[in-house]
Amino acid sequence: NICQRNPGAKKTSNAFIIYRTVFAKVLMNLDYQNKMTDVSKWAAESWKSEKAELIIAYKNFANEIQSTHRKRSQDAMINRNRRLIAATTPRENPAPISVPV
Repeated sequence: NICQRNPGAKKTSNAFIIYRTVFAKVLMNLDYQNKMTDVSKWAAESWKSEKAELIIAYKNFANEIQSTHRKRSQDAMINRNRRLIAATTPRENPAPISVPV
């Protein structure tokens, strides 16, 4: 649920959005209940002060998610195309259809 905004999304979340999601979940687990606008501001301030290694790790994670999403999208397109080809290809010996009388 961190990785993708919604199942039909064309784009995946970037490194900061993933960071903000984790940041918000940590606050919720600590029972902090604030407006999302405040949480986003705090996450942005925290992101700016994070070590470069952590930011790079989030960017690498976001890139992995994007690669996985792209691969799944390509696989889905191939499967869709195969079904279309199979549906439009005439059969040599179609099975007889029995119609109830």
